[in-house]
Amino acid sequence: MPPEAEPKERPTLSRKAAGQASQERARRAEVERANRQREEEELAAARAAHAARPAPPPDRTRLFVLIGTIAVLGLLAIPAYVYTRRSAATAEEMQQWSQSGQTMLCTEGQVGAADASGLWAWLFGGDKFRCTDWETLETRKEREKARAAERAAEFERRRHAAELGQ
Repeated sequence: MPPEAEPKERPTLSRKAAGQASQERARRAEVERANRQREEEELAAARAAHAARPAPPPDRTRLFVLIGTIAVLGLLAIPAYVYTRRSAATAEEMQQWSQSGQTMLCTEGQVGAADASGLWAWLFGGDKFRCTDWETLETRKEREKARAAERAAEFERRRHAAELGQ
């Protein structure tokens, strides 16, 4: 056989070197097994701790949001209620004054708390009407006649403009 065709010899290790390599592989395998076993134990401990932990309390965030929303809406609704109640009382008083037939008539007024002792009186106490502007019955009648005349004149102007536009 020609020298090129001869199989190359594998370098052989001495027995001591082969033994050291074998020991190194065995040590690495042992370290790997120890690491895997430690990881499995940690995972098992974590699972046991998770299973042993008591269930978390119910989600209270939604409850707190609901209670907060109701409280805010309640705080906004109370002044709206008071304003609406007083507006209705003002309209009612003004209606009574205009139909009373007295010589002095109230033209503007405000409703306020009858007792200014505090928040409770403002919310739930009685209301008191106070007239802020007055006029005589004659002045009102003259003003109403003037308004009626202005409306009639405006109606005539529009009717005349509509006739010209045709």
